[in-house]
Amino acid sequence: PLMRGSDAQKVPWRDAVFSDSHYGVRHARRTLGIGAERARAFMVRTTDWKYVEYPGFAPQLFDLRNDPSECVDLGCDPHVEPVRREMKDRLYEWFLARSMRTNLSAVDIEERTGSAHARGYLFGLW
Repeated sequence: PLMRGSDAQKVPWRDAVFSDSHYGVRHARRTLGIGAERARAFMVRTTDWKYVEYPGFAPQLFDLRNDPSECVDLGCDPHVEPVRREMKDRLYEWFLARSMRTNLSAVDIEERTGSAHARGYLFGLW
């Protein structure tokens, strides 16, 4: 409906984009002196703001309305703490909603639920 213009107002639409990146094969990792397993970045972007978390480093925050080229990093600016907190919270909520399970489908999970004892797993039995 969003693309065809029919009932577009009835379709829930996201107001943010999320991504993660692994830069372990980039020279930046060595410049920063970190191991490949820590070379990660996580981002949330709205119309107005872009927030990036790099584990072990200060976050980045860009005001996309006033600085569309992302030249001024506001990640440590105390004047935008409320925005930074909101964006960090949104990123955290995205993390919580992500499925890290790659080897079992939702159907497999449903079929296995409650079958641990029959499969020989004795959790909580003494």
